Amino acid sequence: MPKHDQRWDRVECGKTTDAIGGVLFGAALTAVFALLYDQLEQRKLRGTLIAVPVLSAFLIFGGYHAASAFHSNLSRYAHRTTTQKLELANWTDGAWHEVPASRIDLIGEEEEALSIQWAGTAKELTSALSKYDWKAATDFTWHDGLKLLSPGTQLKDIAPLPLLHQGKVPIVTLVQTRPGDTLSARLVWRFWQTEFVIRIGDQDVPLLVGSLSREVLEHPLSWLSFLREERPANSVPEIVISDLANINMFSVRNTALSEPVLIWK
Repeated sequence: MPKHDQRWDRVECGKTTDAIGGVLFGAALTAVFALLYDQLEQRKLRGTLIAVPVLSAFLIFGGYHAASAFHSNLSRYAHRTTTQKLELANWTDGAWHEVPASRIDLIGEEEEALSIQWAGTAKELTSALSKYDWKAATDFTWHDGLKLLSPGTQLKDIAPLPLLHQGKVPIVTLVQTRPGDTLSARLVWRFWQTEFVIRIGDQDVPLLVGSLSREVLEHPLSWLSFLREERPANSVPEIVISDLANINMFSVRNTALSEPVLIWK
């Protein structure tokens, strides 16, 4: 008889509770708007007069709720893993294949390539790449979401989108504006913690994976802006590889553009 997994019960119970809460909240809002509508003169009321406040309330309160509960919900439904240890020689000789090759979103679909594997801490990563104009970005919050409702918003004022990998937010996000890019475009490198650690000498160091994308700010409507992600033609463009190859005190391995860059200290 298979062993019962209590973790699955916890996840399913949490999903069911959230679903019931969402239905009750939606029913309550519907009842409130129905009462208000009944009190107004329906013949003189235009649809837009209802749509505007309803949509505004949904965006404001829904966005605030989603942003404020974002990290707690991620912790609740995070992909549970056990730490796996790899020797440095095994990792560089081919065990890097055990790490997912692409970012996996919330519904399990593969997205852009995880083009770099970094054996080291997030602090070391940020420090090393800062010498090549890669700057650490702030976390995306509901304030950034509100800025997208303004046509005058500039890209430098908005944090990169918090794309998820296996239910986790990036542990560090770096941005860079390349020569020739407009003020509405930038390169974004996101890094996530994996379940692997690399044994280097007598120390176990965390293994981070990163994906590179080009983020563009567009203004499709006079009152709306949105961020669009573009995947580079190569998972790691040559101009970025030159930055990685010049990192002092680190070893860099990249045998083919189709394979991830491996970096360790």
